[in-house]
Amino acid sequence: MFLLEEIAFRFQIREWLTALAAAISADLMTVLVYGTRPCLWLPVNFNLPPSPTPS
Repeated sequence: MFLLEEIAFRFQIREWLTALAAAISADLMTVLVYGTRPCLWLPVNFNLPPSPTPS
């Protein structure tokens, strides 16, 4: 929204609603196509010590 306002030098509700609808539909399509699991999923397994300070 900030970018639209900075490029156009005005803020109109129609442009705001159009950008909002585009963002929501893009998010919905991404969830439908890729699901909710991250696209770049890296399993991280760390063996942390039981105490915060090493003995």
